[in-house]
This record gives sequence, C-alpha cells and structure tokens, in this order.
Amino acid sequence: MNLIINTSKKHICIFNALYYPHTGGVERYVHQLALHLTEKDIDVTIVTFNTENVSPFEITENLKIYRLPSINFLGGRYPLPKYNKEYFRLKKEIEAIGFDFIITNMRFYLSSLIAAKIARRKKIPILLIEHTTGHFTVNNKLFDWIGHHYEHFISNLIKKRVNYFYGVSKACSNWLTHFGINSNGEIFNGVDCDYKIKSYFDIREKFNLPDDSIILFFAGRLILEKGILFLAEAVKELSPKIDNLYLFIAGVGPLYDEIKRKYGNSKNIILLNQIEYDAVMTFLKQTDIVVIPSYYPEGLPTLILEAGASKCPVISTPMGGAKEIITDVNYGLIIEPKNVEELKKAIIFLIENPDKRETIGENLHRRICEKYDWNIITDNLLTELDKIKND
Repeated sequence: MNLIINTSKKHICIFNALYYPHTGGVERYVHQLALHLTEKDIDVTIVTFNTENVSPFEITENLKIYRLPSINFLGGRYPLPKYNKEYFRLKKEIEAIGFDFIITNMRFYLSSLIAAKIARRKKIPILLIEHTTGHFTVNNKLFDWIGHHYEHFISNLIKKRVNYFYGVSKACSNWLTHFGINSNGEIFNGVDCDYKIKSYFDIREKFNLPDDSIILFFAGRLILEKGILFLAEAVKELSPKIDNLYLFIAGVGPLYDEIKRKYGNSKNIILLNQIEYDAVMTFLKQTDIVVIPSYYPEGLPTLILEAGASKCPVISTPMGGAKEIITDVNYGLIIEPKNVEELKKAIIFLIENPDKRETIGENLHRRICEKYDWNIITDNLLTELDKIKND
C-alpha cells in the first residue's frame, strides 16, 4: 500500500502493545491522545500488536493504524511479536514513513523496544510514557518472580535507547526511579470535560429502579487486582441494611463468570458486560457514588477523571495517582485496599451525607477540568516535543 503523507504537517507515531478493539485504560489514553493531536492538524500513526486478529492496517478517524502479527502470551496480556513475512513487510512500511517523533507507552512491552530500535536507526526523537506504579503481575508467585526480573532486564535495554521518559501521573514518574530512570515530567491521563452524550437514557427507568435508589458504579477490566470482588461483597452485606442500594458493574474479563455465578441472582448487583463510552458517561451522570477498589499498580485511573468530569463523588484506594487528585476529603474518599469493612463505612458515610456527596462532586469536577482536560494534556505534550526538538 502506498500512503501519501502531507509533509507540511508534523507526523507522530505512537506505539502501544494493545489497542482497539482490545480495550483498557492505556488503549483509551492512546486513542484520545491521538484524536486530540489530529484536531491540532498533526498526522498520527498508531503501531500495535494484532491481538484481536483484525485488519493489519486501516485508516479510521484520521488515524493510520498498523497491527503487527503477534502471539497472545499470558492470555493476551503480554503480546509477543510473530516474526513472519507480514511482520517484516509491515515493519518496513512503517520505517519508510517520515516521522517527526515517536511516542511509545509502557517500558516493559516489546512494542517499546521495537519503537526504540526504529527511532535509533532512523534518528527520530523518541519519548516513553509510563502507565504503571508497580511490577506487572499475573497472580502467580513463580511467574511474578520471573516477570519482575524480566521487567528489570527489558527496562535496562529501553533506558539505553530512549532519552526522554514521562509518567501519566507523578506516581508513575516516581516508579520509573525504581529502574534507575529519571522522569522528565508528566503527560497526564485525561478526560474530555466537554463530552456530549449522544444516546442518553434514564437508568432508573431502564432498569425499573425506584426513584430513591442509591446507585454505585464500577467500570473496568474484571480482574482480581481491580478489587471488584471486595466491592461486590460489600454491597451484598449492605443491601439488607440499606433500602434500594444498587451496584452496576461495567466490564469484561476473567472474573466475569465468577461474578455472574455469585451475584447474578441478586437484584442489587447488576452486571452490564462491556458498554460503550457513551453509556459509561450516561451512567456517571446519574450515579450517586463511583467506587474504585483497585489494588492494581494503576497509573492514573481513568474512571476518577470521568467521574470528576461528571460531578460524581468517588471512593478510591490510593493506587497510582489517585491521591494526586483526591488530596483530602473535599475531593473524595481514600480507603485501604482489600478492606470490605472500610469500604462499607465509606459507602454509608456518603449515602448518609448527600450534601457532602454534592460538594465532593463539584470540587472534583473543578479540579479535573482545570488540569486534566485532554486539550490541556495535548498542549503540554506538544510543548514537551518542542523542547525535545530543540534539545
């Protein structure tokens, strides 16, 4: 295929191991960053692994997307390149494009090593954005031990080939020092504070809930480390004591069947499967409390940003950059991970104090939209790229 590139524009290539149709927080970060760059008249190419076995190349939303052949190692959580004819053909085509900058995400994925090698060979400035605050885990002591050593090994390779590192939160920047890497600053995770819901619906009407119902909401990948089992258990224990308390769980993952088996017959816990972003924002506009019970090494949880944009109060664990946003009780409640009793107390407190819920939501909204709107994030990135260019 022969692509015609407008040479008068900046052209940025963004690498990430996983991308749509695979879903997750980093995938959404890459997608939104890319879209907002195109709005500023910048050409964007995305390079990822073809974990979902879809088209190896497409142009959508003004984004050029290359998907390299891959092996779905660890259930697709850690894709490996498949070195076949298609891989080398696509890689050659990617290298032929004249990029001004390369941005790669997550230092422990092989996509970052591929990006670093291309950048060095083609003499293109490259920066890496870190999204985690702890070691990659698969909840197996032996595999985690091996994984930690491997993570240090590949991080050493990366830091020899990349000169500029950033975090999506200050906590991510601090985590980079664990590998002997000094961060150049933050390219924060973001949210569109002016997002317009396209297909709004009334939650209480759609699910036949009473007008005085209290709605809790969780959205994310259903894996153990996200703490969803602790949240479901807390709601199960609170339901007999609190009238009309409902938890909506939006997401898919390894725990989906277990949650459905344990709580599928409960009228208070409603499993939504994966829902579109528009539906997520519709829920947040009507949710009383967002709960993020994670003990995963988060970067900067997208759900906190989305809740803030929707003026919805948050209960969160302190993982990743959560405490950078929820600095005190005026912006939300921080609880200890894996603690059902503390989680229940936080839920009860916000239910019993509706005025406090409203104040927290307003304060959080103001903080998010003043610092974490995608337009602000994109401008900050372009400022950093200009610094790198002139370095």
